[in-house]
Amino acid sequence: MSHLARTVLATMCQSTGKRYPELEPMLETMTDPQLQDMLRLLRDVQDSEKRRMQSRVQRMTGIPGSIIR
Repeated sequence: MSHLARTVLATMCQSTGKRYPELEPMLETMTDPQLQDMLRLLRDVQDSEKRRMQSRVQRMTGIPGSIIR
């Protein structure tokens, strides 16, 4: 498995705490551009969730600006 495929796999597992036994073998057959897109997708989802949670904290505390970094 390439370094990029291992990075995608680690990011998936880190993000969700789960394994995906049907998807994981497919990573080995993906091209580098496909793996890069998959990694970008995972990181975009992580960033979106982080922004959503920061917004929620701001609404709950009434404190302007981010307190979570």
